[in-house]
Amino acid sequence: TAVPAEKFPNAEAQDGYKTVTWTPAKETVVNEDQEFKASATKNTKAEEVTALGGLKPVDIAVWKGDAITWANGVAAKEEAKKDQIAALLAAATVTDKTDPARTSDAKGEFEGTLLVTFEDQSTLEVENQMLYVYESGDTKPTDKPVPSDAATVTFTRDEASIKDWGQVSPIIVKKGTAVPAEKFPNAEAQDGYKTVTWTPAKETVVNEDQEFKASATKQTIEETEDVIIPYLPTDPIPTKGSDDKPIPSDYITVTFKALPEGAGKVNVKDKSGETVLARVKPGTNLADYTTISYSANPGWTAPASWDPALKVVISNETFTATFTKNEKSTVPTVNPVGKDDENITGEGTKGSTITVVDDKGQPIEGKDGQPITTTVDDGGKWEIPVDKLPDDKKPTDVYVNQTEDGKDPSDPVKVPSKEQSAVPTVNPVGKDDENITGEGTKGSTITVVDDKGQPIEGKDGQPIATTVDDGGKWEIPVDKLPDDKKPTDVYVNQTEDGKDPSDPVKVEAKVDDNNSATPAINDVIEGDKVITGKGEPGADIVVTDDNGNIIGETKVNDDGTWSVIVPDGKEPKAGDVIRATQTEEGKTPTSATTVVKERYTPGEVDEPIIRGRDHKTPTYPVYTVVPGKTGQGSTVIDKLWYIFHIDEYDYQEVRNYKSTDHKMDVTPVIRNDRTMLPLRYVAEAIGADVNWDAKTRTATFTKDGLTAVIQIDSDEIVLSNGKTIKMDAKPLNINDRILVPVTNVANVFGLTNGNTLDGVDQDIEWDGEARTATIYIRR
Repeated sequence: TAVPAEKFPNAEAQDGYKTVTWTPAKETVVNEDQEFKASATKNTKAEEVTALGGLKPVDIAVWKGDAITWANGVAAKEEAKKDQIAALLAAATVTDKTDPARTSDAKGEFEGTLLVTFEDQSTLEVENQMLYVYESGDTKPTDKPVPSDAATVTFTRDEASIKDWGQVSPIIVKKGTAVPAEKFPNAEAQDGYKTVTWTPAKETVVNEDQEFKASATKQTIEETEDVIIPYLPTDPIPTKGSDDKPIPSDYITVTFKALPEGAGKVNVKDKSGETVLARVKPGTNLADYTTISYSANPGWTAPASWDPALKVVISNETFTATFTKNEKSTVPTVNPVGKDDENITGEGTKGSTITVVDDKGQPIEGKDGQPITTTVDDGGKWEIPVDKLPDDKKPTDVYVNQTEDGKDPSDPVKVPSKEQSAVPTVNPVGKDDENITGEGTKGSTITVVDDKGQPIEGKDGQPIATTVDDGGKWEIPVDKLPDDKKPTDVYVNQTEDGKDPSDPVKVEAKVDDNNSATPAINDVIEGDKVITGKGEPGADIVVTDDNGNIIGETKVNDDGTWSVIVPDGKEPKAGDVIRATQTEEGKTPTSATTVVKERYTPGEVDEPIIRGRDHKTPTYPVYTVVPGKTGQGSTVIDKLWYIFHIDEYDYQEVRNYKSTDHKMDVTPVIRNDRTMLPLRYVAEAIGADVNWDAKTRTATFTKDGLTAVIQIDSDEIVLSNGKTIKMDAKPLNINDRILVPVTNVANVFGLTNGNTLDGVDQDIEWDGEARTATIYIRR
């Protein structure tokens, strides 16, 4: 019989085995003693892996073109069984079962299935396995694997020298290779820096995680090596030196001046003029530079040194060379010379030198190549042989001057002719006249000349001349004059047959027939009780003061003279303006003016006492004119004032009653009832030094130790004593010229202001009728 089934032991397969089998089979009929043996079939490797929990896909990351190790794409699902499964996988083969098969030929992400074949040829498939293929230099992912031989590369910058380049992510690079050049950020140097550099260098081979940092070299500006860069006031302010390199911003401005006007010039390197400015390196000792000098014009003597002396400069400063006027020799007497005379003769100062010169005072060389000179004899006579003159000169072509001992040469005097032609008659010319006309000697030549008698060329380049007709008349068409001349700008002379030309005669303008003739006023001295003059017989004369108040009225006498008695209390004062207005019957009135002079007291002349001035303020020589012999107690004239005209370029400098016209390049204007003058003329008028700083747009006035600073965009004056003064008119910029309110600036330095109607002598006087501002420096 068979063994009852329940009698068999419970045979269980060991781990790694399956399907328990009895040998012989349980159903076998037993006929003799029998052994039944239990055994089990061993599991396949695949089954073993499954029994251990199975496999999971593992992401693989490789570089493009690299070999793929698919075995890295599987692993044990259960961490506790990984070692056992690893032992089984060690003898297995893993391949890609994906259709089409995956490769590393192209970068990207590829999902697929792996086939694991064990040594017993059992197999397992692992699905959803990811393959990541990268190129060196790709952005480093944050949630995906990278190749095992990948190095992380980051880029940083030196913030001071490199501009912000925005967000730049880390990249991965295959170890043993350099970062692709195109993967570096575009690093740009900040302003003031140059030459971007990467550390380490771009070509560096990366073997581990690496930081590359961009930086730049600070740019050093090559500045000029010039220490002194001079320029004239009319030049643009220089920004570069002679080497064409920029001038450093800390250079200061130094001004060199020659005073008074026309006396000389200052020389700074290659620039010369009455004023030369220079950009100068702070700390420069100007005394070390022989290229800084001054030179006197003829008739002037140069000072012993600059004021102040040249020194080390650390801030804007002005250096002045003040020249003194030389005393001129007296003009010699020259006798007329005839065509047969052998000598040029005349009279002069005993022992002085007489020199033959041209009209500019330059010596003329004789036939021996030397200047032609002689000495005045003890009797005051002199003579120069005609045959000493060069062949191209006749006596009446030359001039002579006299040089007295210790004095400058006199003005040149033309040698007159005994045979000089008669002066022609020239008729006044009106603005609409087509011809200049006159009368002369029949057949003589009338020539258009300048005031020295030199012919003026017409539009055809030839001298303008005509011949006096048989009736003694001549005319010259106005349209023959050059474009820059009008009839009243020229002169004419007459040359009679066989004679020298006459003296030149100016062409005068026609007087409007409806205007009264202009009266004449004789000199008025302070305190005079009678004012006199000349006029047209029978015409009415009205004499007024400079405020328009009538002093007296009269008629012109038959002999052409007139006089007005000055009422008590209205006696003229020195410096007052007296006006005489003449009215002829049926005609428009005309006026003439004169300035009242100081009265001199007989006696000896005391040495004048000159008011002290700040050493930086320009000073001028004072000339004293004493009429006749004076006695003890005489007064010396030392007067100075300036007259500015609104909307006119010309202004007057009145020194000791002698008026000199000057021209400005911008006109004074009125703004907010304030007279606005250019900086330079305000400074001259109030006796202050002025410096203009174009960079800060600031004007600095200095006088008597006090400094006033005006920033032209402000309406305030800041003083060196700490005070601030509000102006009632801001500075103006007109055609690149700065104008400031003269009264505001002047008041700071103690000058008073008013008008001609208030009856008070002020330093600054406004004349509303004449639209003038007069600034009195010394009344």
